[in-house]
Amino acid sequence: MLPKVILTMLILFPSIATAMDVAIFQGMIEKIDKKDFIAVEEFLEKNRTEYLRDPEYYVILLNYSFAKGNKNDLVVARGEPQEGDLEIRDKESGEVVGFIGNRLNQNVELIVNSITETQKAQTYFNNRLDIHFGIVHIASQIKRWDIVGSQLVKILKISKVNNNEWKWGSINSMDGEPKKYMLENVQARVSDLFHVGGEDADSALEAVSKTMTIEYPDVIYGYSNLGVLYLANKKYDLAEKYLNQAIAIDPKDEIVIGNLNILKERKKQ
Repeated sequence: MLPKVILTMLILFPSIATAMDVAIFQGMIEKIDKKDFIAVEEFLEKNRTEYLRDPEYYVILLNYSFAKGNKNDLVVARGEPQEGDLEIRDKESGEVVGFIGNRLNQNVELIVNSITETQKAQTYFNNRLDIHFGIVHIASQIKRWDIVGSQLVKILKISKVNNNEWKWGSINSMDGEPKKYMLENVQARVSDLFHVGGEDADSALEAVSKTMTIEYPDVIYGYSNLGVLYLANKKYDLAEKYLNQAIAIDPKDEIVIGNLNILKERKKQ
């Protein structure tokens, strides 16, 4: 498991000595879309030093590694077919004995290496929220919940240092007020972790939610998340503590009220 990110001091965002030309950036993204990975690999290797502090270099790196690291291979094998597979039947009995179908083949090492390289460079562009959430999204696709958790914690800590003065790159957009957008998207990722289950996902969920209560003590999300997590894990005293803190922020929150009622019933059993 990767260590938790502890940000005791953040470097201010220095100017980029050599900003990447828009046409170069768009050309590389197009090559990734066309799966021209050799050209992209050559570009990344040749220009690593020149674009060391340029956020667009790392957008290319992350998109490249994710595209190349997620391949669909055609598989012919024995076993039960899944939806969309072609069945293979025994000629004599007519019974299903195998399948032909696409299966995802992930190069997790390639993807994690690109995430790690990007994280090391992030002090130069810590205000690029799209890159933060890009890392979170990619890590979730390879089920690296430790990376998901540490990156979300990092977002919350940086948000208080930069006063939510976020920037967004040219791919997609940041809609609405930056602080609200950031918090709602962090919470959406935490909600995803609830559906994953397991020790790693729960640890990430707990770490992010605790950070939310520290950095944003007047926001209900962190307290509600912890209350539900501890309720699910039968840690009823902790569940009561955090659900009560949540209801103190918003006495009319129907989700928190419902969970407090569930907690009361379970404590009676």
